[in-house]
Amino acid sequence: MRLLWEAFKALVLWIIHAPLRFFRWLAGVPRLIAWFRNDDNHKEAWGYGWWGAAGIVIGVPELWAAFGGKDVLWPTISGTLGNLEVSHVWVALIVAGVLVWAGFHALRVTREKLRAAAVEAGSTAEALAPTRVGAGEALVEGVDRFTQADKTEGVNALTYLFFAVVAVAAPSAAFRIFYEAADRRYVFGEVLYASIAFWWLIVPGWLAYKRGYLVPYPTLFRTLKDLAGRAPKFTVVLVSGLLILLVHLILYPWPSTIPDTNRLHLQYKCHPLKARSKPLDDEQKEACKKLDEANLRPPLDTP
Repeated sequence: MRLLWEAFKALVLWIIHAPLRFFRWLAGVPRLIAWFRNDDNHKEAWGYGWWGAAGIVIGVPELWAAFGGKDVLWPTISGTLGNLEVSHVWVALIVAGVLVWAGFHALRVTREKLRAAAVEAGSTAEALAPTRVGAGEALVEGVDRFTQADKTEGVNALTYLFFAVVAVAAPSAAFRIFYEAADRRYVFGEVLYASIAFWWLIVPGWLAYKRGYLVPYPTLFRTLKDLAGRAPKFTVVLVSGLLILLVHLILYPWPSTIPDTNRLHLQYKCHPLKARSKPLDDEQKEACKKLDEANLRPPLDTP
């Protein structure tokens, strides 16, 4: 009860001070604009803008669905993957593999940066200059991308922005307009999310690794690290949401499956496959009685 009271007081204080925080934020807008216009901050700013846009595309339908919204133009990423996993169970293995690879990449970047810092302590590296990490690879500081190229060069920001947006929007819109089958909404989602993954994740990584061409925005992990240095509390909330989304993707449609799991557990508890080690108490017998009555009840859509 004490924890609930403390949480309530914190919420009330947050609401009371919200207008003051908003005006303070408005007062800081000129400094924010000046920060974005500074050439030294372009990579970090691109990361916030680019991954923020991706977050909107993925997060809006997720939140819409979470709060009971229907008829969203495109399905959630979890709903799209869940639909694929039902039809093709091997998709779940790919999802898990991609998540493991992403975690390994983040750990490898951190390890190599710590190693380079220990070896070259006190030296100043040129911006976007690759730092050799062995095996013919280099880690490009500022964007945290690996490359095999001897030198790197940036891709024109506006050119790649226009190309990447069109590469995602054009096929997605085409499928949405011209594909008339009953599953058109899910096909639209598959094309949309696959295009984002290909053009915003795979292609930039391949260009950097094989050719030394760097797109204008850093990796998602680098952006999260930059954000953690500026807004640690918000980053904790954001990363927590990402982790929940990852669990949701692998165990879709978790957490909606929790009642199903509990019911299945109760089913085996009431009707065990092996001899019961100890008898049920009165409360458990009542729960089993309600479960058996529910199992005998006809479906809701039965005429």
